[in-house]
Amino acid sequence: MRVAIGQPRLRVGDVRYNAERIAQCLDEARRRGAETVLLGRMALLGGVWLPDWNVAEGLQAQEDALEYLRPHCAGLLVVMGLAVEVQGDMRSAMYVAQREGAEGGQVLMPGQRGQVMLGDVAWTLLAGDASELSCGGRNNGLAGDDEATTAQLFVRLAPHSMLGEETDVTAGWPADMPPLLTVRHAGVLDHHVETRGVEMAARGVVNRLEGESDGLYLFDAHDVPKLCQRASCKMSDTQEPYELLVRGLRDFFAAQGLRRALVGLSGGIDSAVVLAIAVEALGAENVMAVFMPSQYSSQASAEDAQTLAQNLGVEYHVVPIDAVCRGVEGALGALLQGKRDTTEENIQARARGLMLMAIANKRGCALLNTSNRSEAAVGYSTLYGDMCGAVAVIGDLYKGQVYEAARWVNRAGSVIPERIITRAPSAELREGQTDQDSLPEYDVLDAILMALLEERASLSCLVARGFDAEIVQRVMQLVQGSAFKRVQMPPILKVSHSGFQRPVSSWPLGAKWPRW
Repeated sequence: MRVAIGQPRLRVGDVRYNAERIAQCLDEARRRGAETVLLGRMALLGGVWLPDWNVAEGLQAQEDALEYLRPHCAGLLVVMGLAVEVQGDMRSAMYVAQREGAEGGQVLMPGQRGQVMLGDVAWTLLAGDASELSCGGRNNGLAGDDEATTAQLFVRLAPHSMLGEETDVTAGWPADMPPLLTVRHAGVLDHHVETRGVEMAARGVVNRLEGESDGLYLFDAHDVPKLCQRASCKMSDTQEPYELLVRGLRDFFAAQGLRRALVGLSGGIDSAVVLAIAVEALGAENVMAVFMPSQYSSQASAEDAQTLAQNLGVEYHVVPIDAVCRGVEGALGALLQGKRDTTEENIQARARGLMLMAIANKRGCALLNTSNRSEAAVGYSTLYGDMCGAVAVIGDLYKGQVYEAARWVNRAGSVIPERIITRAPSAELREGQTDQDSLPEYDVLDAILMALLEERASLSCLVARGFDAEIVQRVMQLVQGSAFKRVQMPPILKVSHSGFQRPVSSWPLGAKWPRW
């Protein structure tokens, strides 16, 4: 019995689009010999129910979509998540079409279980989210002893991992139970990239199952023991965040209906990595790069920016900013009298932001923000300047991770010029400036930030680990004092579960009203 797990890229609320993608997935699974197809939670609605939606309209759109899918379900056992109303609340249920077509489908309400036979293999379906599954009994109600003796696999459809379930059902699955298959939608919800996807839990070990590029994962129902025994295809700590950001940016653009991207190149490491991600995600033909030198920009930055753009094959322009900066300073005249300070430095950053946004508007591009997580944490950025953009591509990577990503890009050759990776980072807003004029060395800063943001470590704890108390206090003050900047950042492509994480909004980016 051939099984397909379908993970088409869906859009929140776009019921017709989702139904068409699911229909394509069902047809392709059938063509490739599958007899059973598993799809994700609330699939026709894009994985979630938004509180601002009209309940009657949303449920009717879901019903109309099921009618549309009827001929595509024929001959298949289809398991798919639905939204249902339970005492005024919208909950996650499970829809099972038993081969005769969608009109013969059964709905498993939240907390219910159902058993299906795949030939001589018995699967138990667990409907609902973690809260509905935790209602008493063996393993908090997840499975009874009778099911444990008859089922060879348990299946559940889980919400996006960034939504943060109350109970991690997969990780807590008992080692003496039959395996648990957890299916999540692939892609981006709001600006959160799905990091866990499809997982198999067995004998206390959780393996991630990687699907194919077309959004299908196929296996034989009798091969579940082999899937459990197989080592998880885990990517390296360098490769995984990079690949997630490539996938996330591609999905983010698709969800927003965007096609072309603009990157402001500085000749530094951050914009270099963002440009490489953009090219891999969107194609070089859909990416433009602009280098915007000032009197403080080095020859090395100009050369490296041009080389990088040539290596990646993108449209490239050089647009100096000195005339704009002089115009601003001249217009403000006496209001800027006095010793030059960060005011004039910020004018440079804001001139670049203004000009990049103008180019983006005129050329139909989305500007990609190049701030990293370390800089965002301590406010090393300029509001309305280098904080401009539609999405912060590497805003969830520490500076050290950005360097690792650059080396990953160069794994097969010098795409990012080596000098970009090896020379001291600088904003080049004044003569001889480096980042370390204002910040601790990045390896020290990253270590402190990781402890503060991911471990919730205290000052005394960090001092006990050997960090200088004065440096730790300064970093803590910078984090506290720059919160007003972070709330004004573009949405960050989230690939971690820690740090400055905005929750999924009540109206995710790209969401639509659910209509058929």
